[in-house]
Amino acid sequence: MKQTPFGAPDLLDDGPSREGTSGSSSETLGASGTGLLQLFHRHPGVMLLLDTDDGRVVDANPAATDYYGWSRAQFFGKHASHLVVDAEEQIAHGIALAGGQERDHLELRHRLANGRIRDVEVFLIPLEVDSRSLVVWYVVDVDEGRRAQRGLRHSHELMRHIIEHDPNAIAVHDRNLNYIYVSERYLNDYGVTERDVIGRHHYEVFPDIPDEWREVHSRALAGEVIRSEESRFERADGTVDWTRWECRPWYAENGEIGGIILYTEVITPQKQLEERLRHAQKMELVGQLAGGIAHDYRNVLQVVLGETELALDEAGPNHPLAGYLEGIHDAAVRSVELTQQLMTLARRQTIEPVPLRVGSAVGGAMDLLRRLLGRQITLEHHDETGNEEVLVDPSQFDQVLVNLCVNARDAIELTDRQCGSIRIATRCEQVEVTDTRHGPGAVEGRFVVLEVTDDGIGMDADTLERLFEPFFTTKEGGTGLGLATVYGILDRHGGFLHAMSKAGAGSTLRAYWPITSHAG
Repeated sequence: MKQTPFGAPDLLDDGPSREGTSGSSSETLGASGTGLLQLFHRHPGVMLLLDTDDGRVVDANPAATDYYGWSRAQFFGKHASHLVVDAEEQIAHGIALAGGQERDHLELRHRLANGRIRDVEVFLIPLEVDSRSLVVWYVVDVDEGRRAQRGLRHSHELMRHIIEHDPNAIAVHDRNLNYIYVSERYLNDYGVTERDVIGRHHYEVFPDIPDEWREVHSRALAGEVIRSEESRFERADGTVDWTRWECRPWYAENGEIGGIILYTEVITPQKQLEERLRHAQKMELVGQLAGGIAHDYRNVLQVVLGETELALDEAGPNHPLAGYLEGIHDAAVRSVELTQQLMTLARRQTIEPVPLRVGSAVGGAMDLLRRLLGRQITLEHHDETGNEEVLVDPSQFDQVLVNLCVNARDAIELTDRQCGSIRIATRCEQVEVTDTRHGPGAVEGRFVVLEVTDDGIGMDADTLERLFEPFFTTKEGGTGLGLATVYGILDRHGGFLHAMSKAGAGSTLRAYWPITSHAG
């Protein structure tokens, strides 16, 4: 027997005959083919034996009969063209190659007994037995492999789809903290592109990263999983976001830590909603308390005022006690004004809203404001509202305007300067609740904004957080009701109040009045 191209005559050693291997094929091959047939029939792979002279099947092993669905007897004498779909030239070429003792393989489409078509790869092994030229077809079904590859591709695409639509921003780093993958949300949330990050070190992309984050990365690289449900994140433009995050290691095939994965989710909208709810509940509670106190206190003050006025009438202006009585009367009048603010805060004061052009109203009050604020204050007004109108009680609008300007003047006086400036701007603005620039009390819609900016002492973050709370004040002798009343008025009119400030850098307060119509 001639050696095969696989160089394996030692594999064709004689052994016990397999039951059913005797028959026409063994008789045809003669004694020298007995060892080959035993190996042929034992082999778990799909194998056919063809005559290179006429291209007909000489034998088929059990794996082939199972695969194709034809019996061994049905295979005998079957031409190879009956198996192959539209590939007679390839068959002839393959047989010719085998006849020339060249090892080769073909990619074909084979038809099974049930009519199904399968993609196969046929490895050609030429043989010469007793001067007869034969070729072994070793058939490998590539449909399964391709199906597995398609499944892997689909799984990969599905996984990528899931990652891209995950609410978390995802970044994957190697052990050296170089980026190897980032999700689309990560790119959007952090304002970078793939070109900016892939292959670069995390600290090179974000050089100002705080030390606590460097510690988180080190702990994760050591095998720890670290997470936070709420973390403050200040962006490069100064805006603040709140995030929920998790940092964990990922493992290579050898079981060693290959790097870290960082998941971050921006929860600023949820945080703002929680803050709005918390503040609304607090203001509601304080308002109810203030309203109850104001109602009872106002009744007592009415008695004090009435009795004081009677005493003044009876005593006359020249009475030794007249001055004291007038002081009591003035204090009672101021207390009544405070109760009015408390009633406003508690929403117990009747309002009569009318259409109002905010820009025109502010322009008409400029002279009065200049006299109220004093000559040391430079006051400016810039109006861009056009003909837009809001529905507001005029007296309460005036109260908001005066309170904001007086608050700005007091902030300037705290700087110990002799003069300062206040700028009033009125404009229209569309507000989206997802926009963090409008503060936690933001309401979605279109508004006329009354903005008052000063160059006063400014406020720190703790003061800003409590700025609108009733009875909270940083001024000596202050009541803490001025801005709380403004907040209550705007809330009652469907608007909101937002403050921005930094210590030593002045403040800006914005009153948002909902637009009701266009006056054309």
